[in-house]
Amino acid sequence: MKAVVLAAGKGKRLQPLTLTRPKHLLSVGGRPILGHILAAVDSAGIKEALIVVKHMKEKIIEWCSKNNFNLKLEFAEQSDFLGTAHAISVAEDFTRGEAFIVVNGDVLTNPLEIQGIIHTHNSAKPFCTLGVKKVENPYQYGIVSVKNGLVETVIEKPSPSETFSNLISTGIMCFESSVFDIIRQTPLSNRGEYEITTTLKIAISESKKLYPTRSVHGGLISEGRGIF
Repeated sequence: MKAVVLAAGKGKRLQPLTLTRPKHLLSVGGRPILGHILAAVDSAGIKEALIVVKHMKEKIIEWCSKNNFNLKLEFAEQSDFLGTAHAISVAEDFTRGEAFIVVNGDVLTNPLEIQGIIHTHNSAKPFCTLGVKKVENPYQYGIVSVKNGLVETVIEKPSPSETFSNLISTGIMCFESSVFDIIRQTPLSNRGEYEITTTLKIAISESKKLYPTRSVHGGLISEGRGIF
């Protein structure tokens, strides 16, 4: 299975740290966030990864060229900052009609998390296998509701009064190649983005199966709101 790492964002809420470098190259524990992600992807047994870039892309490509991973790395540029679903759509040619795993470029994870999601996806063959995690303030993220072992709905950053679950998406998910057809149906959100949460809701409305996989070891950084 191939991996798609989303590393196009600006990281505005991490300024001034991100005025001179992309957030994906900020150091955590003596290593850039992207370094942790690629090491986890590598150790999980994945051999090929596409990094979707945009903001300060040259710095990300240069850093990757100077660091050794047992991964065949490719890069693709997102045309504009149009949301996660749009960023994933850039990977259609790279995935070549096969299932693939997506990792947001601002999360901390480890090989066990990635392997667990891949194992669930390969075993159940749903439309999507979604990494989820319990947190104290879920309204800051994409909230996930689970019923009868399936994802029932996903809502992106609701207000605290609209919060209905303490489960959030970890930003790690496996997709079947049919996701690109659903992305093409995804409308712009009120924020002017093509959001993957909207894509998932369309898939659910079409009775496609979304399997949740509970995160035990991993954590999120996501714009500076650390959960470890």
